[in-house]
Amino acid sequence: MASGALFFVNGMVYGNWLPRIPELKDQLGLSNTNLGITLLGGGIGGIVGSLLASRVTKRLGSRRLLLRTIVPLPIVMAAIPFVGEAWMLLALLSLIGLIDVWTDLAMNVQGVIAQERLGRSIMNRLHGMWSVGFGSGTLVGSLAAGVGVSFRLQVVVVALGLLATVGLVSRSLEPNDPKPTTNAADIPARRRHLGLAAVALAVAGAAAIALEGAPNEWAALLMRDDLNFGEWAGFGTVAFGFGMVVSRLGGDHALERLGDELLFRLSLVLVFVGVSTVVLSNAAWLGLVALFVSGLGQGVIFPRLYLVAARVPGMSAGAGLGAMLIGLRVGGMATAVAMGRISQSSSVQTALGIVGVVTLVLLVGSSAAVARRTAVAPRPSVAPRAAGSTGAA
Repeated sequence: MASGALFFVNGMVYGNWLPRIPELKDQLGLSNTNLGITLLGGGIGGIVGSLLASRVTKRLGSRRLLLRTIVPLPIVMAAIPFVGEAWMLLALLSLIGLIDVWTDLAMNVQGVIAQERLGRSIMNRLHGMWSVGFGSGTLVGSLAAGVGVSFRLQVVVVALGLLATVGLVSRSLEPNDPKPTTNAADIPARRRHLGLAAVALAVAGAAAIALEGAPNEWAALLMRDDLNFGEWAGFGTVAFGFGMVVSRLGGDHALERLGDELLFRLSLVLVFVGVSTVVLSNAAWLGLVALFVSGLGQGVIFPRLYLVAARVPGMSAGAGLGAMLIGLRVGGMATAVAMGRISQSSSVQTALGIVGVVTLVLLVGSSAAVARRTAVAPRPSVAPRAAGSTGAA
């Protein structure tokens, strides 16, 4: 499926340079605090892109938008190891964030179209392909670092391979976007709640990206600086990514059997257990297991959230996703700053624990608020096979 292949490309673009963040940090002479500030770049560009997301999607349509953003993304990513100053990295990550948010939105609109056409839940598997790409990227980056392959050579080779993949599947995308979900009888009453629903979606996006982004971006430093895993520290990122792959590839089957609400609750429990164990661990192997468990819980959260955002009554898919993506980018920026400052004064372990607990609380509260304001169910097109709620997010 074309959508799945492009989810893979997007995940690998993001994942293949993250294990080399410690090397990049040393190359630029950054402290943890300054590294956190520099990583704000993705959020800055992402916020700008999110504010324009609904308008751009309406003008171009998801297919054209996706093709105009997925091609330059690997090229810009390949420039990361060539920067010589922190401000250059900040600017480059801002550009990546701008491009990526439109890619992200367009991919998920295409995913919703494919799910509705097939008549069964596939969003977890599509995001699973993102995780396969991300995990493959982190594995490539970790192995390359471990055996001494040049960072520059690594990203250039990966970029060329990803561009070839995009060329092979680009013609198979769906040309028409879904229309806003509306019901003439109750739109006036719902319209009064759409502003608050958008805010709740934004908060949920911010919380979800913190739970995913903090381990993604800081696991390598955790393993190197706190758990003494040396040059193989990038496998902390691999462990988290692999947990997400397992979760997402099996997530649609679990959704059909358990129902949406029970699956969501189980995912939160796994994230909590994983984060708690990361904070308490003093051995590298236990840290790797904890990161895997956390990824296992995190894996089904974003597919659920994207589907909810695309199905808000009275909103187009682009508008709902745009609201969520604004929060996602703001949350990414806040997470980068918080992780940098807390880890500078204490440790990466402590920072992961504090950020994890705060954002879990925010995610639970905002998900409940979305359910109250929209009364929309993130249901697959097939019914669950066993008892379990498929209620709103």
